[in-house]
Amino acid sequence: MNLRRFGIWTNLAISAVLMLVVWALVVWVASRPAFRVLIDMTPQKANTVSAATEDLLEDLRAEEAEVEFHLFSGELGAQAPDERSKQVVAIRSRLLQLTSLLLQRYAALGGEAVKVVEHNQYAQPALYRETAQAFGYTRADTEALIVAVRLKGKERRFRKLSLVSDLAVIDAGNSQQQAPGKANTLPVLKSYQGEKGISSALKTLLVQGTPVVYLIEGHSVMVDIRRRDHNYNLLIDAMAQAGLEVRPLNLRKAGGVPRDAAMVLCIEPDREFLPRDAEYLYSYLRRGGRLFINYVWSAIPDMNPTGGRLGELLGYELSRRPVFHRIPDTGRGGGSMDGTDGVRRLTLQKNPFHPTTRRLSESGRVIEAVRGREVRPRRDKPKNVRTEELLATGGEAWLAIMNGEQPDYRTPRGIKTGPLVVGLACELDPEPEKVDGAEPKEGGDAIKADPAKDKSSPKTGRVIVIAGQFCDDRLFPHFGDLALNICNWMTERKVLLDIETARYSMNSLEVKRPQYERIWWLQIIWVPGTFLVLGLLMWWRRRH
Repeated sequence: MNLRRFGIWTNLAISAVLMLVVWALVVWVASRPAFRVLIDMTPQKANTVSAATEDLLEDLRAEEAEVEFHLFSGELGAQAPDERSKQVVAIRSRLLQLTSLLLQRYAALGGEAVKVVEHNQYAQPALYRETAQAFGYTRADTEALIVAVRLKGKERRFRKLSLVSDLAVIDAGNSQQQAPGKANTLPVLKSYQGEKGISSALKTLLVQGTPVVYLIEGHSVMVDIRRRDHNYNLLIDAMAQAGLEVRPLNLRKAGGVPRDAAMVLCIEPDREFLPRDAEYLYSYLRRGGRLFINYVWSAIPDMNPTGGRLGELLGYELSRRPVFHRIPDTGRGGGSMDGTDGVRRLTLQKNPFHPTTRRLSESGRVIEAVRGREVRPRRDKPKNVRTEELLATGGEAWLAIMNGEQPDYRTPRGIKTGPLVVGLACELDPEPEKVDGAEPKEGGDAIKADPAKDKSSPKTGRVIVIAGQFCDDRLFPHFGDLALNICNWMTERKVLLDIETARYSMNSLEVKRPQYERIWWLQIIWVPGTFLVLGLLMWWRRRH
């Protein structure tokens, strides 16, 4: 009997020990970054990050980098004097909450490589003062996030982000009445750009140096970085924020492209490149240069260059007529846009394999352009140039028929519609090296077979030609990611590619006075009246 009781207690003890061991193993496995899983149950999945951010954190963990996030909050104030101030405080509190939740996702994905600290000047005043002094935070910064990265064997670099300015899009509303009887509009948090801001800061801190981008001047009346009244301020400002230095370049005065150029940019050229300028650019590309040209269609026929001598050297040509599309490729159906200027709006199909468009294609991001033109390889394309389609329209596009200087928005009868290419990527073989003082022929033995495997080999020249307006100040907030991807890829900053915007956005519904009156009649009169009549009918039928 005692032996049996001893066996029962022994089995119970062994079972308890095994349960504790299993529980410890479960806790240990759950703490490993590779096995940790967070379920995002927030509205619109605001804390679900993109694959690009996951890859970035995985790479940082593999490189044994130290990533620190320091979240500072300002004085929100216990009481606000008016409704507008209360709304501002509510937005700032909401941004703190969203950022704190998002940082938990970064910490879960980064594991031991990521450290998140939310500072409170009253709970830990010494740590608060020390950290604020180290990163240059002051109370004037209010709500701020410090992103710091220390790569193995290198000094720590950091960047300060404002939650209000850098991580959010806020509609300020108006603080004064516009008309008698019209209420003041309060500030509204339109969208939260947390992932985009934080991942961009992380990737920027990983890139050393400041590449120089030269913007060609004298070939377009629309762009001049020496003044601020042109249509591409947002693009140039975004390039500067991404760590690129933009300088003007006059090819004729400079006598070619400077040696320190990481990339050359030409926006909306309205004339052909002179043969001498084309040779300057071609020589730069043969040295491994990078060139991005963004053509657009103009209603003035003489302002629609087709490529000229530069196109002959690089193997491309453009149509003089604009590209139209009969039905928008939005995936939502809709009728034909024939006869209206809506046919100018092109929803573009993206190359799913090219580095500049791959992630945009995987995420389903829509890229649109207006004033598009067809870009096609030349039949006499040089043998040392390789071309690849980058952007194309849907299947019902055509080249517009011109009525004088104005295009006809109607689909021409009897014409066959189909996809038209509006974006082309080109690669040039590097300039042949000299062998024993002689210049070898193209494709000679002096050129290494695989330059990518031999760092001593010259770089391959890269050219991207897009014929359509998509990155001016009006369209850049929507489709500017493509332009920045092109710049980062060409300047060998591949780590900065494919940053998506956050998913949180405010869904608002604007109801005007006539709609409000109809809704009032529907909800107050018709719906209750219908139920009342139906109830009376049922009562009358039961009585009889």
